[in-house]
Order: sequence, then structure tokens, then C-alpha cells
Amino acid sequence: MQKDFAELGTPDEYYEALIDVLHKRELLNDAMVALELDRLAQTNQLAEPLLSIVKNDAGVFGADEALALGIANIYGTIGVTNYGYLDRVKKDVIKRFDENDDQVATFIDDILGAIVAAVCGKMAHRYA
Repeated sequence: MQKDFAELGTPDEYYEALIDVLHKRELLNDAMVALELDRLAQTNQLAEPLLSIVKNDAGVFGADEALALGIANIYGTIGVTNYGYLDRVKKDVIKRFDENDDQVATFIDDILGAIVAAVCGKMAHRYA
């Protein structure tokens, strides 16, 4: 995602950046909340109307994006703009979660996008 703006790193550097990002307390807290909300919705343990909103990934809900933005923002504007792009295009594994009708993934697809955005932001800061 950063190839037009910064030198590309090696796969090992991206892996190292991913591990660093995954150890951030902000990420862990947001991911725990997000995963639990998806799990509770999957097992019908949320009260209405929240259950229907989460199960249907209502477009005007925004709480899923708000949690994800907390993660992406760890690496500033680069993380946030990358997250916005990923949230819009829903590529690869993010798309698979978003389109999976067998599982509630209202939050997890956004968390995955935020993690990718944060890693790209970290690498951009490294090479800027």
C-alpha cells in the first residue's frame, strides 16, 4: 500500500512490524472488544436492537469503524487514510470475512483492515 510513497521493506521487516503492532495495548483492547461483540452477536447474546444492528452490519452503525480507527490512528494520518481505503475496497482476507454469511464479522473485518493499515503506517514511518 505504501509503494508509491516510500521505499518497500522486506517481508521480514513487514513481519517484524506486524508483531510490533500486535503488541500494542490499544490494539489488543480494541480487538478484544470487537471479537467479543461479534461472538455475542453470533450466539444471539446481545439485546435488541443491538443484536440486529451487529448481525446485519448496519451501514450507519459506525462503532466497528470507530474501534478500528483507534488502532489505525496509532500510526497517525497514514494509518487512518490506509484504513479508510481498506474499509472501502475490502480486499483479500478482509473481503472474505466481510462477505461470509455463516459468521458475524461486523467488527473483525474492520479490525483486520486496521491492523494492515497500522503495519503500513509503521513501515511508512520507517522509510519516510
